[in-house]
Amino acid sequence: VSQSRYLRIENRMINRFIAGGIESLKPQMGKYKLIKDFNEAKQILTKEVYQHPIVACDFETNTLETYRKGAKAIMMSISWKEHQGVSIPLNHRLEPNLWTKEQFNQLIKWINQLMSSKQWKVFHNGMYDVHMLMDIYGLHKAAHVVDTMLMYYEMVDESQGAVRGLKHLSYLYTDMGGYEDTRDQAFQDYLANYYDKWLSTEMKKYKNGERKTKPSHRNYTPPTNPVDGSSIDFEWLPMDVVYPYASADTDVTLQIYDQLKGLVS
Repeated sequence: VSQSRYLRIENRMINRFIAGGIESLKPQMGKYKLIKDFNEAKQILTKEVYQHPIVACDFETNTLETYRKGAKAIMMSISWKEHQGVSIPLNHRLEPNLWTKEQFNQLIKWINQLMSSKQWKVFHNGMYDVHMLMDIYGLHKAAHVVDTMLMYYEMVDESQGAVRGLKHLSYLYTDMGGYEDTRDQAFQDYLANYYDKWLSTEMKKYKNGERKTKPSHRNYTPPTNPVDGSSIDFEWLPMDVVYPYASADTDVTLQIYDQLKGLVS
């Protein structure tokens, strides 16, 4: 089964290359927008999302362990049509004064109202997002939620160990496979710059006699997430870098939903 999945991806990529050349293999990103205006965010969360049969949603958080102190949602992304998406920043330490306390609380209230409403929402691994909102922001219930990861499990592949992540399914069902590469490169660049700054600082200390030994990678301590101690933190990246990836998450989720829904239509 695993080999069959990868053959499907390979054949799909070959067909795209034959049809459109090397450029066609690049992720076909949609039109995404970062919403920093409160009135525009209000219009989206109180009106726009309710005008569509279903909207794809996703949250970027500063940890996967949402029970921890300091856990928070950084951004919410929404797509209501394919190759479209918006991202509404919530709480990012690089832009701490984006919303007033009253505005932030109102955004959370609208988000919780959406989650408990009869409006259909589609997530990928939505259990995480629902639990996050319950753990951190007081969501009492979620209603009318569809999960593309569960759809894939029920409709396509129930085998143990099957790959059902959004990254994998984006290759199977969309023309956006590899869309997360830019984000991954941004993390690599951040870590490389962090090391270079550390090395430069420690070399100056060494030359000035402030440290006895020459700095090397052996005594280097890489940055960690202050909430859970992990080796990754989305708040390392500015929102302008995060939001295209975040919006693409919901774009891909909606496209996968449309594809899987077609299997039963």
